[in-house]
Amino acid sequence: MTEYEKDITSRTYFHYLKGLIARWKQHFKYDRAVRIARKRGATVGENVVMPLSLAKAANSNLKIGDHVSIQTDKIDLRNPVTIGNHVIIGSETEIITTSHNIDSEEWEHKHYGLTIEDYVWIPTRVMILPSCRKIEMGG
Repeated sequence: MTEYEKDITSRTYFHYLKGLIARWKQHFKYDRAVRIARKRGATVGENVVMPLSLAKAANSNLKIGDHVSIQTDKIDLRNPVTIGNHVIIGSETEIITTSHNIDSEEWEHKHYGLTIEDYVWIPTRVMILPSCRKIEMGG
């Protein structure tokens, strides 16, 4: 028997309940964030993990598929952002969807959208600039 197996079999019912309560707490926290995002107009699929701060900033420009984990709130939602299924976005990642027209004297805004397809992993501390309009499947 391995050390891990010994550790698992030696756990008491109290330790099991203690771990279960911690997991329920996290589940309700993420479920609340999804409800808030939906209430603010975002389209959010099933089994989505997102920070409460992103949910409070969400609007109808945000569309998220199923089984998605987002660990950042630095997503510019002035333009449409579509996130597919089974996507992971790491912490401190920034997604910017608006820029300026550098050839204009008034520097008017240039609006871009972003589509992130299924099975994409965006690691920690990545900056996605406005000219990136699509991250393809498995990227």
